[in-house]
Amino acid sequence: MNAFEDLEHPYKSIVEASPNALVLVDADGSIIYLNKIAAELFQYSRHELTGEILETIIPICFRSSHPSKRQRFMQFEETRRMGMGRDLLALRKDGTEFPAEIGLHPLKIENSRFILASVIDITERKKIENDILLKNKRLAELAEKLHNTNIELENKNRDINQSIEYAHKIQHSILPDINEIQNRLSNFHIYFAPKDIIGGDFYWFYQNKNESYIAAIDCTGHSVPGAMISMIIYSLLNEIMLKNINSTTGEILNNLHKGLYEFLQQDKGEAYSQDGCDISLCKMNKEKMELQFSGARQDLYLCQNNSVSIIKATPNSIGGYSMIGKKEPERKFETHFIPTTPNMLIVMTTDGILDQLNERDEVFGHKQLTNLILGNYSLSVDEAVKHTHEVIDGWKQNASQQDDMMMMMFKCT
Repeated sequence: MNAFEDLEHPYKSIVEASPNALVLVDADGSIIYLNKIAAELFQYSRHELTGEILETIIPICFRSSHPSKRQRFMQFEETRRMGMGRDLLALRKDGTEFPAEIGLHPLKIENSRFILASVIDITERKKIENDILLKNKRLAELAEKLHNTNIELENKNRDINQSIEYAHKIQHSILPDINEIQNRLSNFHIYFAPKDIIGGDFYWFYQNKNESYIAAIDCTGHSVPGAMISMIIYSLLNEIMLKNINSTTGEILNNLHKGLYEFLQQDKGEAYSQDGCDISLCKMNKEKMELQFSGARQDLYLCQNNSVSIIKATPNSIGGYSMIGKKEPERKFETHFIPTTPNMLIVMTTDGILDQLNERDEVFGHKQLTNLILGNYSLSVDEAVKHTHEVIDGWKQNASQQDDMMMMMFKCT
């Protein structure tokens, strides 16, 4: 191969210009030539490798089977990559192995056959690939963990929802029959829209001979906490009525506060629930056309002669400490004795409607409520219910509902 060693040989300039390590091997497997990059890659001088068999730069564990593979390649004489589908290793002078990508190219020079092997050190590529594989494995493990967590959460969420649905059945079962109320109170209708499946707003009704007691109640919070308080309030109201059948509305609220304060052990401080409710309570005697009202932070609205007036509630809630953080086991609520006139419209509402925002973050407020009441005055029960829904939904539109909402109306006839 003196001709190839000659600087003027046409192949030599091509081999030296290659960016890859190139090794030229004859038919017997002897290294005839290697470019500078190959010498640096294998850490040999060109003189050291020239004339050595190719297996010198192949790991020992692969040397015994390599000659036969090399001979088969010489028979087919086609350019191809080595090691398709498997990793290849090459051996440096210092005995270290490195992963390599090897391409084989058959050549004929002066009627002699040779193999030109291109060798690329892919150590960095394999490191990146291994890092990617490791990260993918970790991602797969995290994905599986997330999947299992999601399944667990779905199961828990299903159990919670089933419990809430059952709680809704229980809470719904304590609500008075609308038909019974309509038989007792003229033109009675109700708008009732809990924020969640269960809530803290509910209505209560009690009939004692000719006297009808009706209340709109807004318990602390909504959803599960509000619903739990609502069950306590419901039980306490019924207990009060059984023990104090002829009480005024103010006395009923006095006893309700005292009963809740004791039931929740609110005298023991913040470690115990300081929850309670706002309430508007009416007592109506249709025969005598007498109306009593007492409220705990919930006013009463009266509509007649195309105007709406407000009967102010006592500015204290049922239950909990006072507004200045003082213990109050007893709390007094004013009783209003209201003269009634035929067709006077009585309206009771919780604050969810008043506080509802629209898309411009404006509250519904007293002005909108007054217009709603005036608009309902001359309507039938069904028309009034429809009108109430249209007005509130039209105000809210795509804004989220902030709280439970409830409004009840009836007429003095």
